[in-house]
Amino acid sequence: MKQRFFPYVVDYASWDDFNGNLFLEYGQGNIVASDETNWQNTANAISQSSQFSIYPVPPAEGYSNW
Repeated sequence: MKQRFFPYVVDYASWDDFNGNLFLEYGQGNIVASDETNWQNTANAISQSSQFSIYPVPPAEGYSNW
């Protein structure tokens, strides 16, 4: 069963805060590090990772910015 929400509320998080939490919790996984201008790389790595398959994480193409 898929969990409804990703474990971090990203709506009001800065890119640095989100990345910091992501790497602290899941750094041992297949996470792509990027700066905010290339946020799509990290977002797509998360949406395609089996580690995050329990969450409904959409691909970055549906969004115009972080």
